[in-house]
Amino acid sequence: MQFLAINGSPKPVNSNTGVMLQTIVNEMEHVCKTKSIKIKSDNTLDVMDALLQADHVILGLPLYGNAMPAQVLEFLSVLHDEVKRSSILKDTLDKKSIGFLVQYGFKEAVHARPLEAYLKSYVELLGAKYSGTIIKGGCDGLYTQKDKRQGKQILDELKNLMGTYKEKYLFDLVQLKDFSAPETQDKKKSVFAMKLFVKVANQFYWKKKLTTNGVSEADSFARPYARPYVK
Repeated sequence: MQFLAINGSPKPVNSNTGVMLQTIVNEMEHVCKTKSIKIKSDNTLDVMDALLQADHVILGLPLYGNAMPAQVLEFLSVLHDEVKRSSILKDTLDKKSIGFLVQYGFKEAVHARPLEAYLKSYVELLGAKYSGTIIKGGCDGLYTQKDKRQGKQILDELKNLMGTYKEKYLFDLVQLKDFSAPETQDKKKSVFAMKLFVKVANQFYWKKKLTTNGVSEADSFARPYARPYVK
């Protein structure tokens, strides 16, 4: 029995997704062989080969602007196309379980629900067994908080989720919902205060992030998978 963790984060280091996936791998090492691999721009076939050799898979990714990273979409698209061409691949996937981990900065789970529905449909389309999607907001900077109270709490709760998963390679839906809470924004919070917070965060926090990573404001609006407008 082999378990595979796929890291879909575009970050080369200091990845919040990576911290959570490593916690998952550490838990799975007690019950089966484990392997980890990271999606890069030039290793799609390597990741696909690793997936086909594994029995159970969890693909972790960050949510950026309510969308998955482009490299993850590229991988899923290539895998789907290859499965469509090969009945052998489809028969191989029929024996596997595939699940996901989706993490991001905003606290509310509602941001990831559309993607969750897509991922479930995608796995069913492949013909594999869908094991569930872990959704967790409030994870921005988790890699720096993993040894502190808030970070430890998230990772300890993640370990509890994996305790159930290890029994049947299937997540418990009630536990997933509890872990992803809150579902929506607290109604007691002021809408004006939240708008002000977002404006300040964009101007200072995220602008600093862009500068650190050598990304211009124009580049930050890039849409690699958007169809060009044609009159």
